Amino acid sequence: QRDRLKAFTFLRDPLEFFVSFYYYSREHGRMDKSLEEFIDENKNLYAYYFPCEESDYKEVLDRYFFIGILEKLQESMDKLAIILKKPRIDIKLLNKTQRDDQVSILTPEFVSKFKKDNELDYAIYNYALSSFNAI
Repeated sequence: QRDRLKAFTFLRDPLEFFVSFYYYSREHGRMDKSLEEFIDENKNLYAYYFPCEESDYKEVLDRYFFIGILEKLQESMDKLAIILKKPRIDIKLLNKTQRDDQVSILTPEFVSKFKKDNELDYAIYNYALSSFNAI
Protein backbone atom coordinates (compact mmCIF):
# COMPACT_ATOMS: atom_id res chain seq x y z
CA GLN A 1 0.00 0.00 0.00
CA ARG A 2 2.32 2.65 -1.32
CA ASP A 3 0.03 5.49 -0.22
CA ARG A 4 -0.17 4.36 3.41
CA LEU A 5 3.36 3.17 4.05
CA LYS A 6 6.49 4.91 2.81
CA ALA A 7 9.36 2.48 3.19
CA PHE A 8 12.88 3.72 2.65
CA THR A 9 16.38 2.35 3.07
CA PHE A 10 19.99 3.22 2.41
CA LEU A 11 22.53 1.17 0.48
CA ARG A 12 26.28 1.29 0.20
CA ASP A 13 28.79 -0.36 -2.09
CA PRO A 14 28.25 -4.11 -1.52
CA LEU A 15 31.86 -4.81 -0.51
CA GLU A 16 31.78 -1.95 1.99
CA PHE A 17 28.47 -3.33 3.28
CA PHE A 18 30.01 -6.79 3.81
CA VAL A 19 33.07 -5.38 5.57
CA SER A 20 31.05 -3.01 7.74
CA PHE A 21 28.51 -5.71 8.60
CA TYR A 22 31.35 -8.06 9.58
CA TYR A 23 33.08 -5.60 11.92
CA TYR A 24 29.83 -4.38 13.45
CA SER A 25 28.73 -7.98 14.13
CA ARG A 26 32.12 -8.85 15.59
CA GLU A 27 32.13 -5.79 17.83
CA HIS A 28 28.73 -6.84 19.20
CA GLY A 29 29.74 -10.48 19.81
CA ARG A 30 27.84 -11.94 16.87
CA MET A 31 30.77 -12.96 14.66
CA ASP A 32 33.29 -15.72 15.28
CA LYS A 33 34.73 -16.05 11.76
CA SER A 34 37.49 -14.21 9.98
CA LEU A 35 36.58 -11.51 7.48
CA GLU A 36 37.67 -13.75 4.62
CA GLU A 37 35.57 -16.68 5.88
CA PHE A 38 32.55 -14.43 6.28
CA ILE A 39 32.87 -13.05 2.75
CA ASP A 40 33.54 -16.49 1.25
CA GLU A 41 30.51 -18.03 2.98
CA ASN A 42 28.05 -15.26 2.09
CA LYS A 43 27.00 -14.08 -1.34
CA ASN A 44 24.56 -11.41 -2.51
CA LEU A 45 23.38 -10.26 0.91
CA TYR A 46 21.30 -7.42 -0.57
CA ALA A 47 19.37 -9.91 -2.68
CA TYR A 48 18.85 -12.02 0.43
CA TYR A 49 17.68 -9.16 2.64
CA PHE A 50 15.34 -7.45 0.18
CA PRO A 51 14.55 -10.39 -0.89
CA CYS A 52 14.78 -10.45 -4.66
CA GLU A 53 16.28 -12.24 -7.61
CA GLU A 54 17.78 -11.20 -10.91
CA SER A 55 14.35 -11.38 -12.52
CA ASP A 56 12.60 -9.00 -10.12
CA TYR A 57 15.11 -6.81 -8.27
CA LYS A 58 14.09 -3.64 -10.11
CA GLU A 59 10.43 -4.22 -9.28
CA VAL A 60 11.30 -4.85 -5.63
CA LEU A 61 13.43 -1.70 -5.37
CA ASP A 62 10.81 0.39 -7.15
CA ARG A 63 8.40 -0.37 -4.29
CA TYR A 64 10.52 1.74 -1.96
CA PHE A 65 9.54 5.33 -1.40
CA PHE A 66 13.22 6.30 -1.26
CA ILE A 67 16.59 4.57 -1.40
CA GLY A 68 19.53 6.64 -0.21
CA ILE A 69 23.20 5.98 -0.84
CA LEU A 70 25.56 5.85 2.13
CA GLU A 71 28.52 7.14 0.13
CA LYS A 72 26.33 10.20 -0.47
CA LEU A 73 24.78 10.33 2.98
CA GLN A 74 24.36 14.09 3.33
CA GLU A 75 23.01 14.39 -0.21
CA SER A 76 20.67 11.46 0.48
CA MET A 77 19.32 13.06 3.64
CA ASP A 78 18.94 16.39 1.85
CA LYS A 79 16.93 14.76 -0.96
CA LEU A 80 14.79 12.86 1.53
CA ALA A 81 14.10 16.05 3.48
CA ILE A 82 12.99 17.81 0.29
CA ILE A 83 10.72 14.91 -0.69
CA LEU A 84 9.18 14.83 2.79
CA LYS A 85 9.00 18.62 2.98
CA LYS A 86 11.07 18.60 6.16
CA PRO A 87 13.96 20.85 7.18
CA ARG A 88 17.47 19.87 6.19
CA ILE A 89 19.71 18.50 8.94
CA ASP A 90 23.47 18.14 9.03
CA ILE A 91 24.55 14.52 9.38
CA LYS A 92 27.47 13.70 11.63
CA LEU A 93 29.27 10.35 11.54
CA LEU A 94 28.81 8.76 14.96
CA ASN A 95 28.93 5.00 14.53
CA LYS A 96 32.27 4.02 13.04
CA THR A 97 33.52 0.54 13.89
CA GLN A 98 37.26 0.02 14.16
CA ARG A 99 38.85 -2.25 11.55
CA ASP A 100 41.95 -4.38 11.93
CA ASP A 101 44.58 -5.68 9.53
CA GLN A 102 42.17 -8.27 8.07
CA VAL A 103 41.20 -5.66 5.48
CA SER A 104 44.58 -6.32 3.85
CA ILE A 105 42.88 -9.23 2.05
CA LEU A 106 41.02 -6.67 -0.05
CA THR A 107 43.52 -6.76 -2.88
CA PRO A 108 42.47 -5.85 -6.43
CA GLU A 109 42.24 -9.58 -7.21
CA PHE A 110 40.05 -10.22 -4.17
CA VAL A 111 37.80 -7.28 -5.02
CA SER A 112 37.44 -8.49 -8.61
CA LYS A 113 36.44 -11.98 -7.42
CA PHE A 114 34.03 -10.47 -4.88
CA LYS A 115 32.33 -8.43 -7.59
CA LYS A 116 31.93 -11.50 -9.79
CA ASP A 117 30.57 -13.57 -6.89
CA ASN A 118 28.11 -10.81 -5.97
CA GLU A 119 26.92 -9.65 -9.37
CA LEU A 120 23.29 -9.45 -8.27
CA ASP A 121 24.15 -7.23 -5.31
CA TYR A 122 26.08 -4.91 -7.62
CA ALA A 123 23.12 -4.85 -10.03
CA ILE A 124 20.89 -3.90 -7.10
CA TYR A 125 23.30 -1.23 -5.87
CA ASN A 126 23.90 0.24 -9.32
CA TYR A 127 20.16 0.37 -10.05
CA ALA A 128 19.55 2.12 -6.71
CA LEU A 129 22.42 4.52 -7.42
CA SER A 130 21.07 5.30 -10.89
CA SER A 131 17.58 5.90 -9.48
CA PHE A 132 19.04 8.10 -6.74
CA ASN A 133 21.02 10.17 -9.22
CA ALA A 134 17.85 10.72 -11.28
CA ILE A 135 16.10 12.45 -8.37
